[in-house]
Amino acid sequence: MPEGYAVETLPKAKKLIFEYGSFTYLYQFDESGKSIRSVARIELNEYKIPAAKFLATKNFFDEVLGEYTEKMVIKTYKEDGEW
Repeated sequence: MPEGYAVETLPKAKKLIFEYGSFTYLYQFDESGKSIRSVARIELNEYKIPAAKFLATKNFFDEVLGEYTEKMVIKTYKEDGEW
């Protein structure tokens, strides 16, 4: 992150679980390196999911996609040096 910018808010870590898998993600701010790290992992326990479980599977993936709508807030100094 460029000089003069700082993290105000990052999305909270989250874990979603359904019968056939899980999704986890987290955001971390490295103060020393002035960088934001985003880690997401999706894991499916079964290669084939029965058609009868389509709706539950769709709902899971809809919820996963919904997690990406959370925002991070980055603030910057004003010209007078205040946030």
